Parts: sequence; C-alpha cells; structure tokens
Amino acid sequence: MMPEFLGYEFMQRALVGGVLGGGALSFLGLYVVLRRLVFLGAALPQFSAFGIAGAALVELPPLLGAVVGAVLGVTFLPVLRMEGRLPPDGVVGIGYALTSSLAILLLAFADDHHFRPELLLAGDLLGISAADLWIVGGAVLATALLHLLCWRTFKLTSYDPELASALGYRVKVWDALLFLSLGIVLAVVMRISGAIVTFAYLVGPSSAALLLFRRFSLIIPVTIVLGAMGTVAGLWASFTFDLPGGPTVAAAVVLPVVPAVIYRYL
Repeated sequence: MMPEFLGYEFMQRALVGGVLGGGALSFLGLYVVLRRLVFLGAALPQFSAFGIAGAALVELPPLLGAVVGAVLGVTFLPVLRMEGRLPPDGVVGIGYALTSSLAILLLAFADDHHFRPELLLAGDLLGISAADLWIVGGAVLATALLHLLCWRTFKLTSYDPELASALGYRVKVWDALLFLSLGIVLAVVMRISGAIVTFAYLVGPSSAALLLFRRFSLIIPVTIVLGAMGTVAGLWASFTFDLPGGPTVAAAVVLPVVPAVIYRYL
C-alpha cells in the first residue's frame, strides 16, 4: 500500500510539508514541555487561528494573519503570566477561550467558505500547495539555522536562567527570540494543518522522547524523528482507511506517548 500512497502528488506535498513542519515544531515543543508551558502551547494555535480569521475578514493573506496571531500570543501571554495577579493557567485559559471564540465569530462575519471553522481545528493537511511547501521550508530552514547557532545559549537561558543572568546573558531577550521562532513555525504549521495537529506536534513527540531517554543527545533526534514518523504514519492511515487527514496525523503523533509511559512504569 505504501507505493500507492506515495503515488499521488497531493499526498507527496502533504508528506513533505508535514515532515518538515512537524519535525521542527516537535523540536521546539521540547522547550514548551520542559518549561511546563504545555497549556501555553494549547493557547498559541488559537491565537494563530484568531489571526487567520482576522485576515479572512479583511481579505489579507492567511499566512500573514497566522504569523501576527502567533506573535501576539508569544509576546503577551508570557508577560501576563509573570504579573502574578492571576494564576498562570488562568491567564492562558482566558487567552485560549477568548481567541478561539473570536476566531469563529470573525469567520462568521467573513463569510468565506475557504476558512470554515472546522478547518481551523482539524486543518487541511491534504490541501497543501507547492507555495505552502516553500513557505514551510523557508521557516524551518531559518529556525534550524538559528537554533544551531544559538543552541547553547537557548539551553542555558531556558533551563538555568539564574546562572545565565549571573553570567551576563540578557535572559528576557533570548526568551523573546526563542518564542518568536516558536511563533513563526507554529503559525506556518497551523496554516497548513490546523490547531489539533499543531498542538499534537508541540507536546506528543517531545513527551515520548523525554520519557524514554535522559540525554539531550538522544532526546532531540528522537523527538524530531517521532514527529516526522507520526506524520508519515498518520497520512498513510488516512489514505488507507479513508480517514480525515488532520485528526489521524494528530493521533499518530501523540500515540508514542502510550508505550513510552508503559515503558517508564515497568
């Protein structure tokens, strides 16, 4: 069945886009999971969806709206979490509820059949165009170069900010750069795959890899491979059993967490 699965051009584009975007977002999900920002990871796709809906309303490119929404999320949510007046989960929950509901309302006003509310949730992974692939590839390449060059600094400022500050690093600046790269990749993946798949990439592969291994030299490649393999397995299952592409990929991406939990328990 696999040769037949690869024989369709739209499936090939979905596979390449999903592997590139999913692998990159799975890697960035390590920061989300290790810094205990999982609920933030659930809210960010909704900010991106809000941006897409706003772009549909004013007839701007949806990718522009996705990037603007994601950047707003990564800019304001961490700031609000540090104010101390409200619990962090409460702040993120408010952002999640507000942006998700506003996204649906904006789409209702936009009256554009290309941006149905269900597409913001489940996405249209099988509808990736050649232009989408170039955008995904460019975003992933830029993010990969940034994190290759700044890996040690991102690691230090993320996991030991007190030491980084004592050594003279401007932790807030590096955090802003890290979250900006996350927001851009998240917006691109959100645009092609929807909120459910985006959140699955953020938390599934990294959680499974962290359960299985302790060394970053193993955790990072395993996380990226699990994100890519989940895309391949999900698209194959979607094609073979005539299932919706987005939710099937999301399930395949998160599924490795189950045997990883069993392995850790045993």
